[in-house]
Amino acid sequence: MDDSLAEIDERLNDENFVVVDGFLPREDVIKLKREVKRAHETGHMTPGVLAGGKAGNATQYTMKHVRGDHVGWFSGTEADIGWELLPAAMKKTDTLVNELGKLGGECSHVSSRSQAMCSVYPGGGARYVRHVDNPDQNGRLVTALIYLNESWEEGDGGELRAAPVKLVDVAPLGGRLVLFKSNARVPHEVLAANADRYAVTLWYFHKEE
Repeated sequence: MDDSLAEIDERLNDENFVVVDGFLPREDVIKLKREVKRAHETGHMTPGVLAGGKAGNATQYTMKHVRGDHVGWFSGTEADIGWELLPAAMKKTDTLVNELGKLGGECSHVSSRSQAMCSVYPGGGARYVRHVDNPDQNGRLVTALIYLNESWEEGDGGELRAAPVKLVDVAPLGGRLVLFKSNARVPHEVLAANADRYAVTLWYFHKEE
């Protein structure tokens, strides 16, 4: 990880958004991507839906032109998938968020976390239009994205376009972690993916929302 804890905390609190390169080493990225790919290929992931509620389990519907990913929600203990790297990645992210919380910023309000949402954008222009992760006080405080695309290159698409203060495009490079505030302070979208795009997303919940 290239950034100090204090630097990550400062950017998250002041700019609502921070990119941390090298959060996962390349060998872990490759192995975790393989696990997510296996989950996808064995039917554990379905087309992403649009939904409300804290756990995204309110009324659900699919609109491929709005959201084109395939997703699955996992605890990391599913024996039929045989996770090895997912639990470790979740624990590493939890540790970072807990350490940030000790510094007294936004993460000090975190009380719990979602399951891991593993996602695959299957190329072909799959995207997710501009949205907010917490539009209606659903409890989501901080979003954590871990990218698993170890061989991503320009032209593959699937960048995260966010507007925390000013517009920024973030390439989904393998091992990269993005932390941002989940409410209306950070509207964002996933640009059209021209190649398979893999990621793991975790949401950290506000203890009073």
